[in-house]
Amino acid sequence: MSKKHISPLGVVGVVAIAVAGVLIGFKNIHGSSPDALLNVSYDPTRELYAALDPQFVTQYRKQAGVTVDITQSHGGSGRQARNVIDGTSKASVVSLALVSDVDKLAKRGLIAKDWQHRLPNNAV
Repeated sequence: MSKKHISPLGVVGVVAIAVAGVLIGFKNIHGSSPDALLNVSYDPTRELYAALDPQFVTQYRKQAGVTVDITQSHGGSGRQARNVIDGTSKASVVSLALVSDVDKLAKRGLIAKDWQHRLPNNAV
């Protein structure tokens, strides 16, 4: 019968994988802390989303049993698109003023290429 030797580096690797799995599991459990959403939009929608977001949070909590925390980012449509593309803004929701800005997101694979035809009225 041969004895197998386990290297210290192998043990460290297995422990690291186990710890990573546990941490990922804890991160994905819906606990008491809210899930964060970033709503990136063009500037004139600031007041609209300030009124709608709290209503969405309440309705979503009732329907899904999950509390979400919505943060808003507003600015010029082109700048907002660039921030999403370069990763400065890790957007959960994006609404932009110009079709060309939304198309830039689609060209980079951040949204579906057929975004305009997925909803009624050409997604307007």
